[in-house]
Amino acid sequence: MEFNDLVEFIEKVTKSKCTRLYYCVHGKTLSTGLRVIKCDLDIYRFLDHGVASGGRIALYIDHYNEDLTDVIGEDSLTDLVNDVNMATNDDGSESSDHIYQSQKEEDEVSNLILLDHEDNDVGTLNKTIHDPFLTLLCYDSDDMEEDVNSVDDWDANKDDDDSDGVEQKVEPDVIYPSYDPTINWKLTKPVVGMKFESPSQLKESLIDYGVSNGYQLVFPVNDYKRLLVRCGKKETNVEEVEGVQNKKTRKCPFRLWASRIIGESSFQIKTLNEKHICSRKFSLGSLVTHTWIAKPYFKQIIQNPYMSVRAMKSDIMRKFKCKVSLGQCGRAKKKALLEYEGGLKEHYPKLSDYRVEILRTNPGSNVKMVVNTMSDGKEYFSSYYVCFKGVKDGWINGCRRVICLDGCFLKSEETLIIIFPLAWAVVSVENKENWKWFGILEAMKDIFPYAEHRQCTRHIYANFKKKFHGLHFKNLFWAAADSTIEQDFEEKMNEIKAINKEAYIHLVERNPKSWSRAFFEVDRACDAYKNGMSESFNSCIRVA
Repeated sequence: MEFNDLVEFIEKVTKSKCTRLYYCVHGKTLSTGLRVIKCDLDIYRFLDHGVASGGRIALYIDHYNEDLTDVIGEDSLTDLVNDVNMATNDDGSESSDHIYQSQKEEDEVSNLILLDHEDNDVGTLNKTIHDPFLTLLCYDSDDMEEDVNSVDDWDANKDDDDSDGVEQKVEPDVIYPSYDPTINWKLTKPVVGMKFESPSQLKESLIDYGVSNGYQLVFPVNDYKRLLVRCGKKETNVEEVEGVQNKKTRKCPFRLWASRIIGESSFQIKTLNEKHICSRKFSLGSLVTHTWIAKPYFKQIIQNPYMSVRAMKSDIMRKFKCKVSLGQCGRAKKKALLEYEGGLKEHYPKLSDYRVEILRTNPGSNVKMVVNTMSDGKEYFSSYYVCFKGVKDGWINGCRRVICLDGCFLKSEETLIIIFPLAWAVVSVENKENWKWFGILEAMKDIFPYAEHRQCTRHIYANFKKKFHGLHFKNLFWAAADSTIEQDFEEKMNEIKAINKEAYIHLVERNPKSWSRAFFEVDRACDAYKNGMSESFNSCIRVA
């Protein structure tokens, strides 16, 4: 018989796809005697054990899309055993040649193996599995075979070594507590039998438990109906035997198995070995994500949106004793703000309602919104202008006749109350077209044709020094800008001309009457030639 023949026969009898086969060595328990059948060599060993057991041996299978915990109960294992009757020689020899020959015909295979299979819908199965080895079979990874073949190290009932702790199990007819999500995260601790609303709630509590104690927990099995948790830390000890040093690596014995309760949507911890032999670990890997970071820092981020990611990283190390990256902190901050404020797609549709509400509550205000219709037929935001009626009246009645105009990138809410903002506009990009749309310069020419227009001297110099470097040019420029009479201005400009005529022409083309104090009107009650007020306003609204 070959491996494929056995699989084909079992799939025909069970009417389901067989993903994995096991058998239990005669005279041993499941936790010590279960073996995997995955090739022809395993088939030969399986047949040898069957002959040695008198022709009967327990055969177990994993059904397709069904884990072993759904079809086998701890107290009814013998009722669900798949019995395999094997033919032997008349003399009882264990090396019957015809057993190892390939059987290609279906009737020949049927004559060789007799299998009693119980359908899944017969009776009510007890899905509470207390055998730690049966839960081991529910691994989704290929590492299961390695654990199965080393099953002797897995017996939770061994008495010869108590250093690995004792695995606790759910007992029947016992009322177990439910998880309290309001408990302080530092006090979170798994308890056998504890019930949870969902696997995600259980996982969140285990993450809190791992972070608070510095345990690097891993989740080999993690789906909607089962959860296997282990400690991924390994301890390496060096032992010296007869002068030779040997390194011995030992896995942390912590292990938790949880699954769905029959007839409920809740989860329960079924088995638990709560002992750890590992020391605190500060790098917890994937256990700490930006989603987890955002949870304890949610209120703090909302109250202080300007909190830097570096400060958050240092605070996490101080409070939680774990290392995180700046990227994780940045994503956590973004997630918290997004959850609180909502996304941009939710904000833009509200701009029209905002405009209507401003005009309703502030009659006389000016609100203008521009949208562009693209080739796909959808409307996209272009610009938004706001000037409140009360702000206009306040400027006319209580402010100097000085208007500062500047542009900046908006990144957060504006909270400055010292400067008096007259009007503002939000545009897609800063260019001449949008400046013209803002309309301040054109409106001032029409309404106030005699108004004085000044340019920010700092911006003039920033463009000037790109072409003309040096401390000499810098001192002469600021001396010219700071001159209070035209004669002083002309003197400084001539010095610049003597050094470099192109530098002189560059400054003259920028209209010195708009950036030098020597030409400012004396009745404006303002001799400022820098737009520092607008820049300070920008620095407040740009803080992220």
